[in-house]
Amino acid sequence: MGKGSLFKEKKLLDEKNTQFITTSKIPVGVFVDNKLDTIENVLFVIISVSDVFLFFYAKKLIRNSSVSISILDFNGIIEANFDLKEEVSSLEDISSNTVHFIQKKEFNENNLSNYELLISSIDTYDVFSETHEETSFKSLSLLLIRP
Repeated sequence: MGKGSLFKEKKLLDEKNTQFITTSKIPVGVFVDNKLDTIENVLFVIISVSDVFLFFYAKKLIRNSSVSISILDFNGIIEANFDLKEEVSSLEDISSNTVHFIQKKEFNENNLSNYELLISSIDTYDVFSETHEETSFKSLSLLLIRP
C-alpha cells in the first residue's frame, strides 16, 4: 500500500486504503504494531450486532493461547440481545478464568493501558476512537478486521 502513513488526521486509514478494504471480497485485517512483544490482555470492542464475527476470533485466542480476554459492550448491544449474551457465555464456558465482560459504564479511558492488543471491526474502531483521546492508543497495538 505504499510507504505513506496509514493515519490521516483523526481517521486511522487514508482513502486509498479504505477503498481497498471495502472493495475486497475476502476478510481483511489491519495490524498496527505499537511495539507488541507479548500479549497477556486483549480487548474486544463490540458496538453493533455486525461485530458478532469477532467472537470467532476470541474463541481461537482462548483455545490457542493463555491470554486474558475482555469484551467491551460499548453500546449495550450484548446486554440487550439474548443471542449475543449466549455467545459471551459460550466463551466463558471455554475458559471462565480468562474471559471478562465489561459494560461501557464500567470502562474508562485509563483502562486501555491494561491491554496490549485491541481487536475490533474497522467501523467499530472509528466510532470507539472518536470517544477517546488519541494518546490513549499510543501503547496499544490494534488488529482491525473487516469480515
